[in-house]
Amino acid sequence: MQFHYRVIIMWILAVVMIPTVAFGQSDLCALLVQNALAVTDEACVDTGRNQACYGNSLLQATLQADAANVVFNTPGDKVDLTDVQTLRLGSFNADNEEWGVALMRVQANLPETLPGQNVTFVLFGDVEIEDATAPDAPPMQAFFFRSGIGDAPCESAPNSGILIQTPEGVGEINLRVNEVDITLGSTTFLQAQPGDEMIINGLEGNVMASSFDEMENAIPGTRVRVPLDENLMASGPPSPPEPFDEDDVQALPLGNLEREITPPPPFEGDASTAGSATTVSSDIPLTGTWLITYGGDCAAFLSTLSEADRTFHISVSGDANSFTMVAPTGESITLTPNADGTYSVPLPEDSFMNFNSISADLVTGEFGASAQGFSIVCPMTLERLSD
Repeated sequence: MQFHYRVIIMWILAVVMIPTVAFGQSDLCALLVQNALAVTDEACVDTGRNQACYGNSLLQATLQADAANVVFNTPGDKVDLTDVQTLRLGSFNADNEEWGVALMRVQANLPETLPGQNVTFVLFGDVEIEDATAPDAPPMQAFFFRSGIGDAPCESAPNSGILIQTPEGVGEINLRVNEVDITLGSTTFLQAQPGDEMIINGLEGNVMASSFDEMENAIPGTRVRVPLDENLMASGPPSPPEPFDEDDVQALPLGNLEREITPPPPFEGDASTAGSATTVSSDIPLTGTWLITYGGDCAAFLSTLSEADRTFHISVSGDANSFTMVAPTGESITLTPNADGTYSVPLPEDSFMNFNSISADLVTGEFGASAQGFSIVCPMTLERLSD
């Protein structure tokens, strides 16, 4: 019996100690990155239009010569972008527990009549950004930036760069980045190295890049590359779109955006022709009130749902390449097309909802779920009831 207890005690010690021993650099990296993003999300929630927020150290701001005294050195500090010349973020430093994160809300070319609508910038890692906007234009509508590339400190951390997302329902906005004209009504991830290239990754909707009188469109799952000179200025036209590198877009802090999206997989097929083919999709539902009906086994299984519980509001993005479904509870999800033109609703594991055929007034698809040995797959139809 004494031996039996000794074995149990040794087993308990092993269980307790093994994680401690195994906790190494990768685990520390994951914790630091998660904490940095959580701190930023909480500290920067009230960032206003044309402001930058200090998310996580290390972050340094160089102010314009005529800027007033500004305190910008701890999480939650904010500065007007009109006072900012450059922002420099620090790369991952485990010894100092640093990984720079900043959040900006930029007006760009959005009208003054939409003060609550802003373009969201999330900067992280080894990034430097410099305002290059004309004096009579909103700040940071034009800028130069550089970032690390392929520098993720661990698998659960992203590579350095900038996430940019436009607000829902305002159409497209225009930016000038490293002398490249970018038009987007979507979400994109940018990286740039002087003397090398700028990489424009399409995560949602369309991202159109134009330089040297040529334009390319990075649809979800693709990237467009633009050569840069040593001064971070475009030195040639953008490349045709190609499937992005999944490692380049790993672990992006999408939760720090205004609306969280599901990152697409790398595009399958000929991405060089897909960009122009899907610039404007005709297979998109019209904005309005829609009713969802379940068929097959789900008809009886979900018979307790009232019509009100099955009614959704759908709104279409300005570029007509994505649509947002708003449930009666107020929860919403924005859907962008898969490579084959279908749409998928992100759901927990062991369940799915796909829309396979879409027209202006009718959407058909499938819903499936499984749990504890029970599974069900049902057809479903969405019909438009009114505007």
